[in-house]
Amino acid sequence: MSVATSDPPIESRPSDAALPDRPERPRAVAPPPLSEWSSESKLVAAVLALCLLALIYPLIALAGWMLGRGHYQHFPLLILAAGGLAAYRFRLDPPPWFPTVTPRVLIATGLAVLMTTLVFILPSRWLASVSGIACLFALIQLFGGRRWPWIWKGPLLLLVAALPLPVNFDSWFVVGLQQLATWLASAWLDYRGVLHMTTGVAILTTDHEYFVKDACSGINSVFAAIAVGIGYGVLRDYSVRRVLVLVAQMLVWVVVANAGRVFVTVFAQARWGVDTSGTTLHELLGLATFASGILLALSTDHLIRYLRPTALVEPGVGAEPSETPEPDWLDEAVGGQVVYSLVGGAAAFAVIFGGLLFRFEAQPVKPIPIEEMAEWMVLDLESLDESSMPSQLGQWHRSGFRTETRGPDSVFGGMISVVWQYHNGKRSVGLSLDGPYDAWHDLAVCYGGVGWQIGDMRTFEAIPKSTDWPACELSLERQPVDTAQVLYLCVNPEGGVVPPPPYFGMPLSSLVRRLGIGMQDGPKSMPGVVQLQLMDHRAGKISAQDQKANRELFELAVRHLFE
Repeated sequence: MSVATSDPPIESRPSDAALPDRPERPRAVAPPPLSEWSSESKLVAAVLALCLLALIYPLIALAGWMLGRGHYQHFPLLILAAGGLAAYRFRLDPPPWFPTVTPRVLIATGLAVLMTTLVFILPSRWLASVSGIACLFALIQLFGGRRWPWIWKGPLLLLVAALPLPVNFDSWFVVGLQQLATWLASAWLDYRGVLHMTTGVAILTTDHEYFVKDACSGINSVFAAIAVGIGYGVLRDYSVRRVLVLVAQMLVWVVVANAGRVFVTVFAQARWGVDTSGTTLHELLGLATFASGILLALSTDHLIRYLRPTALVEPGVGAEPSETPEPDWLDEAVGGQVVYSLVGGAAAFAVIFGGLLFRFEAQPVKPIPIEEMAEWMVLDLESLDESSMPSQLGQWHRSGFRTETRGPDSVFGGMISVVWQYHNGKRSVGLSLDGPYDAWHDLAVCYGGVGWQIGDMRTFEAIPKSTDWPACELSLERQPVDTAQVLYLCVNPEGGVVPPPPYFGMPLSSLVRRLGIGMQDGPKSMPGVVQLQLMDHRAGKISAQDQKANRELFELAVRHLFE
């Protein structure tokens, strides 16, 4: 019995002519020749180009500074990603290319010129990065109008993600992360019933002591999370608000995950005797906790997208429809006389005031090796021994001596510390020489990094009735009953004192000056600095009489070593 079979019917396909019209990709428009530009457009473009040329060296110096710090070493990848995405956006939606000067362009140009001038007046390499982005933003406005910055939102956000924190806030940020990781890990250890105590950023169990170092603070994970969050938000064409929300919740998860690494390290040793503090195992644990933090953050982002879906965006548009602005009076062309007056005046201001107040100094692009800086110090610390300080200074008697070599991950920095112990009756203090450093060294950041709370910060003359020896004094406290008085000054290779920056002791003032001094751009910075320090550490308060006696001993030490 045969069964009749037939081929399935062939579906008819419409011809190409019957297909609906697809939107054509915008074709690239060649830039008009320079002769067709308006004179005011030429003036604005020339001013912005000169600003970018002036920023080349500060930006190169800033890049060298960032490459010397582990938590910033990913910034070249962000710049490459920004360039690649910009080329992709340019291919999808080329600009009109005809430069038009509008009030919006004038505002952006004025800000770019002002910040570029401040780079050399403050001076500040950090501000050079912001100025560079401002110049690029103004050029985008000039050639693409108001819509194009939103199309290039992704590349601009990636450049913002590559910026370092200003005024050395990352040093204080490390301290805060260390304290937070210690507090969270301690809370979880309490919950699991592990007997321990915390002091500063150290966790002590019955048989081990764990110190949360800079690398364990999570600073590398935090900056990596910022880069990942912005990159992921740009990839999904999120609005700026959504990118900020994504980065914020990603930071929360990464910080919690890093505290989990500290907890696992202590818990595994206390309960099972497993040591995870070794280099390889600890790094693998760090990678695992970072990956878990990123995955939790992405999961949270999916939940947010479920609760509040994003608007549909056409490929290559680069902004949600509700975010794309409509033209207004700020996008209307400006007459030539107004442009000449404003832009010409801004350029004249930059040249005159920048020339009169110029303070920018050439800084080394690459960090100077610590061994090379040691050769420039006014004192050879490696050759010092116990007899380098007198057996008696005033009423104080020398009672001990030790030498400490500090690694690159030490919160105190430096290569070597030479410490003499002096006592006066029942009192005992330490006098130390530390170095080398590449500029004035802020001990407030260092002691904050090991759990001390910084109280009073003030300056005084190490040698009374002299203005040549400005020194610093810190009052420290640490739970439960520890207090300390720290006196210190820094000496350059020529034997002169490196004065503390103007903002020392004034946390709410002189913030503008910190923009320059925070990255050692000031004229007083030089490698090969050595630091003299006196520390009086005890349980209980230090009386005013004892503080005065400490200053007198510090004066005698300064006179003996440097006069």
